[in-house]
Amino acid sequence: MLHHIPEQSEDIFVLLISGSYILNIELNRFDAQEEPVIERVELNDYLHGLSKIHQIQIAVALDLARA
Repeated sequence: MLHHIPEQSEDIFVLLISGSYILNIELNRFDAQEEPVIERVELNDYLHGLSKIHQIQIAVALDLARA
């Protein structure tokens, strides 16, 4: 898991999957019956526009995933 962002009505999770793509998952905090919103993004597309710190975090996560 790269990030967990607690919002008022949902939780957002950003996951690195297989070192090749990112999943953004939004879960409703109040209605467990509501389907989660899932977005898949290729890692190369996700890296564009990220700050240097976030790029370093992903590089570290990739190293840990390969270890």
